[in-house]
Amino acid sequence: MSDKIIIVSGGTGNLGKAVVDRLSAQECKIYLPVRDVAKFRKMYDNSSDESAEYTSRKVYAMECDLKSFEKINKFVDTVATLEQGRIDAVLNIAGGIHPPKAITEIDENFFDEYFKLNFESSMYLSVCALKYMRKNMYGRIVLTGAIAGLEPVKEKFVYSVSKAALINLMESINLEMKDYNIRCNMIVPSVLDTSENRSWATEDEIKNFVSTSEVAEIISDIISDKYNSLNQSILKITGNY
Repeated sequence: MSDKIIIVSGGTGNLGKAVVDRLSAQECKIYLPVRDVAKFRKMYDNSSDESAEYTSRKVYAMECDLKSFEKINKFVDTVATLEQGRIDAVLNIAGGIHPPKAITEIDENFFDEYFKLNFESSMYLSVCALKYMRKNMYGRIVLTGAIAGLEPVKEKFVYSVSKAALINLMESINLEMKDYNIRCNMIVPSVLDTSENRSWATEDEIKNFVSTSEVAEIISDIISDKYNSLNQSILKITGNY
């Protein structure tokens, strides 16, 4: 895994941070498209923490609006230019569930907002990177799905259809890119063990949560060379759910 060039979206979220920590410890070089560079610096800079062990990490962030194809394309081109045309992996962690919304209440703006967040951002980031992966005859892409993408959930239609569309994206990438040593797989985690989720859960519910570090380890394995044959797989990480 050492020295792989990896793009990670959602790197300032709970799961994204765990993924970046895992991969940076393996000496990967990581680029994050972020909305707020100041938030990134605050999250990743532990230089003022006297109790923290200092480690040199190759983690970089650039401002990028993941709802804009033009800005995503510019971000990916910039990374490729900095790395002499190399992008080894793209990990699509960014996304977000919407509040309950009856299907009869969905309007164009609501649909566009959450479809862009949960599908288009991953599609654009993956597609923009594929032109470099194809040229290099190597690439690994991970998409983050959801149980709602596998079966409908009441009042979560836009989230559900967005995550379902990612399955088609995964299959299309594999269909068109299999001759270029490019692999695309999907993880489907259940409820993650975060402070936000613990705030509403009972003790019994918390026991069923999946740790972000465990999911990060699985993602790291998926893009490693020991699983070169893993392709077009939906990996459910659901614990006791």
